[in-house]
Amino acid sequence: MDVNKLSTGQRIAGVAGLLLFIDLWMSWYGVDLSSLTGVSQGLVNASGVDTTASAWQAFGFTDILLAITAIVAMALAVTTARGMHLSLPVRLSSATAGLGGLMTVIVLYRIINQPGPNNVITVQWGAYAGLILVALVAYGGVRSMGEEPATTIAPTPTPV
Repeated sequence: MDVNKLSTGQRIAGVAGLLLFIDLWMSWYGVDLSSLTGVSQGLVNASGVDTTASAWQAFGFTDILLAITAIVAMALAVTTARGMHLSLPVRLSSATAGLGGLMTVIVLYRIINQPGPNNVITVQWGAYAGLILVALVAYGGVRSMGEEPATTIAPTPTPV
């Protein structure tokens, strides 16, 4: 595998995809029990109760789409670095850009409208990191679309 074959956009998408995949296990949302019970949040934290949820725990289907986005972004980098040419109906850079853009909008929506009541559920740092990472995946995909050579189809000879 030769990482020197990667364009800047492919590097951005690949690294952001890997970090996004890791970020899915980080804290995306938390529960503020002090608003429900009247007990201070510091006391709840000191008791050892985990009041946070990762993307895998908080989402029903969005987490799978985020994982697919991360895998496609990493596949863009790995296939280029290994010199592989996949026969797909769409270029991986286009799929990466499209999935990254769609997931950026979805993650932004889930930050603004988090699951559950606003006075109980808090957005944690993992959600903000996820937003930045899917935006970087989209940016890397768009940038690599301009850096990839266009596939040319040779004209078929006409019989004489």
